[in-house]
Amino acid sequence: MATYAIVAVAAIEAAVRVVTGRPPGRFSAAMTAITLVVVGMTAAGGLAILTRGERPREFLHFIYAVLVFALIPLGDSLTARASARGRAMTRLLAALLALIVIVRLFATG
Repeated sequence: MATYAIVAVAAIEAAVRVVTGRPPGRFSAAMTAITLVVVGMTAAGGLAILTRGERPREFLHFIYAVLVFALIPLGDSLTARASARGRAMTRLLAALLALIVIVRLFATG
């Protein structure tokens, strides 16, 4: 649930930047780092469960985990030269997609 909450905060931050047209600042960079750390911690917990012998119901679970980990940084990288509003819109879309994938991750867990 912490992962979902952090990604939701990243989406809200991006939505504010879409409306205001501000370029990304320190909070935006911090949200990227925090998101990666929390998603990484969640994935590590999943790996611990996997080593105990428990398996997810679907193989797609592993693909979803990689997708959640990569969506926001990949979106930021692809739009590094875009306008401030374009970068914010990409971050918002990446975060919203990540939220959908997180819900799917818990459904396939």
